[in-house]
Amino acid sequence: MVKRLSLLSFFFSVILFFSGCIKSEYTKLIERELARGQRQDSILLGISFGDTRIFYFDRCMKLNKEQLVVQGSSGTYVRFLPMDSVLWGLGRGIKMEFEAGFDAQERINEVKIQFSYLGWAPWNKHLQSDVLKPYVITQLEKWYNGNDFIGIVSNNDSLSVKVDGNRRVIVGLKDDQTVLVSIQDILHPRFKH
Repeated sequence: MVKRLSLLSFFFSVILFFSGCIKSEYTKLIERELARGQRQDSILLGISFGDTRIFYFDRCMKLNKEQLVVQGSSGTYVRFLPMDSVLWGLGRGIKMEFEAGFDAQERINEVKIQFSYLGWAPWNKHLQSDVLKPYVITQLEKWYNGNDFIGIVSNNDSLSVKVDGNRRVIVGLKDDQTVLVSIQDILHPRFKH
């Protein structure tokens, strides 16, 4: 009996050892990109990781004067993408609403972007977020060259993730209307692995 328990313990230890050695595709991607030591700080519209809160709001004010964005609700900025019929081949306008996240030093470490169709309504099934998500991913791959998106599951949510150097782009569905994108600096202590 003791011999059988030792044998079971040995096999259990081996299984635990090998399961610890098996890394997910996502973990391997993070390790590979961080090992490259290459920074990718550009986010969008001339905004980058590490920019100060003052620079961010000055930049958004300038974009507003150039009529590239308008002020949205609760500190967000909105850019309408009606030209998607040319860019994305959809023939429908898209609203892109973004907001920066700041650390204790008032520097950008994340930007959250929400995409939705301008004509969204619960009964317009062709304008739902699950229909829009693949187009958002395609556009983000054009904006941010490098690795492709991979699929992961986190807290029962199906997400698409792209990592290039220190820049991680996560795409998911907020609700039936909105595709939520988070662009994070994974070298920042808030997101560090």
